[in-house]
Amino acid sequence: MKKLALGAIVFAAMLSAAIAVQAAAPYDIQRYWAADAINTFIEYGVINYGENDRFRPEDDITRAEAAQIFMDFIRVMGADGLLGTDKTDSVYVELWDVPEDRQDYDAVCYCVRNDMIRTVDGVRFKPDEFLTREDFAHMLNSYTSVKWPYWTAENWYIDVQGSYACLEIEKLCTAGVLSGYDDGTYRPYDRVSRTDFICALYSITEGWEKKPVEVTLPQSNIIDVPYISQVYPVYAPVGCEPTSLLMALKAKGYAADVDLRTFLDELPKTESNPAKGFVGSPYVADKTKKTRTTIYPAPLAEYGRRYGDCEDFSDKSVNLIQAELLHGNPVVVYVTLWWEKPYYRWYNIEGEMQYLLSNNHALLLCGYDSVNNSYYVADPYNVNNRYSEYKYWQSGDLVNSLYYERCDAVVVR
Repeated sequence: MKKLALGAIVFAAMLSAAIAVQAAAPYDIQRYWAADAINTFIEYGVINYGENDRFRPEDDITRAEAAQIFMDFIRVMGADGLLGTDKTDSVYVELWDVPEDRQDYDAVCYCVRNDMIRTVDGVRFKPDEFLTREDFAHMLNSYTSVKWPYWTAENWYIDVQGSYACLEIEKLCTAGVLSGYDDGTYRPYDRVSRTDFICALYSITEGWEKKPVEVTLPQSNIIDVPYISQVYPVYAPVGCEPTSLLMALKAKGYAADVDLRTFLDELPKTESNPAKGFVGSPYVADKTKKTRTTIYPAPLAEYGRRYGDCEDFSDKSVNLIQAELLHGNPVVVYVTLWWEKPYYRWYNIEGEMQYLLSNNHALLLCGYDSVNNSYYVADPYNVNNRYSEYKYWQSGDLVNSLYYERCDAVVVR
């Protein structure tokens, strides 16, 4: 634990360490709905999108990330003097869980000292936990209460009375900086995405020139995928998820010497819970329909990481899936067999009955055409012509609607 003096020295460091402007926009925001807001913050040096040309717009923002962005936002806005020299000169803060060698050390300490983000008990910050919507309201109010002190709350959300930031939430929602939900809730304890964080800050910028994103992604792309059937020569009638993943791995140059049977045999297995591994055997269908013979994206991606760069891409929007495909990264998606209407059954998952999709099917998206809104598919279930590759174009509207039924996916980069 170390005491840190904050004050003029902090802002001197901030000014001299402005984030370098990136040469090109991250590929995962180029066709994204908030592209211009995010890119403007990149161009003004408020955010650095990090590694691998990705901004990760739908990831939840951590408390430390929020502190860093907020401090740099205040610097670019020229608002350091608004907080008062009495709060920044020759004062100390003690944080047990923020070592001084962290890149965001100064930002965390600055935000704590100026009561922008609360600590847990005065000495712990929990930098890698996620920012909540009530924390975000408190953070924004620390800036806006100085800039615009006459805002008053008008409308009360039904779930904020117990929040420490109740009045701040109401004030900022009344002003249109934040917003609640159509059901009359604000959900103060939910997490804040990186995009939501940037868009709220963007709404209170003054005099900034919008920096439209430059789109370098192609309008259409087909990824070269070596086709693998799940029914011939290896017969695995319910092994669509791992078969699709193996195609994706090989398309990116991974698992070159791994055959399908080996890949299936080494899958993590479980008796009934697909969140822990593959239920049953990929070689044997359960005709009684009592077990949900599948493996969920999280354990599937974890297994894939033995061979290459795999990520559980569940709950991501189709915009991000399209960006991955246009960038050359195949995506395993969970839809329905033969693209039929979803239907559900009750399944016993470790003693708990769960209502799950029965006609599950996973396949590989290996291309996208933004002009025609269609996906190129490598479907491992070529049961009607087991000696031929089963690749085809499918309507974007159909793919999107069935993907959104569960929002389950795995990307390979």
